[in-house]
Amino acid sequence: MYLLVGRKEQLKKGGSLKTKGLHFRKYLEIEDNEHRKALKRMILLDHKLAIERLRWRTPSIPQEDCLCRLCIRKTETPEHMLLECTAQNDICSLRRIFTEDVLTVDAGLGGPFDSEVPNNLLKLLISQSDMSYLLGKLAFDITRVYYDRPMYEPDGGQLA
Repeated sequence: MYLLVGRKEQLKKGGSLKTKGLHFRKYLEIEDNEHRKALKRMILLDHKLAIERLRWRTPSIPQEDCLCRLCIRKTETPEHMLLECTAQNDICSLRRIFTEDVLTVDAGLGGPFDSEVPNNLLKLLISQSDMSYLLGKLAFDITRVYYDRPMYEPDGGQLA
């Protein structure tokens, strides 16, 4: 649950980020049920990405071998899927629209989009209450593209 550890929340609209253990998370208010579930699954690691699924194997697969089913170059994590992978034009288009929408809501996030480590950027986006519905839509749209492809199997290519 590394996306939850040490995260900060925007407690008031436009306010600064603060650590708050027990706090109602804005992503739980996403109106579209499918978008809310997709984002919640990403945050709680209840997804079908290789980084999570392949560790259940006996023996478990090392993280560095849990490669992305699309690009087969980097570890298949939520931040890679949502923010990094460029193996498919559909995903790049979805991410470009998302980035434009995010910068329309908060132009100040332009710097982090260019400079943050993907893990930190995803945590930052999760913490921004105004971004929840945009991030939920992105998670839903991109997981549909990903889950249409079989997971990469380190020993033999693609898994069904």
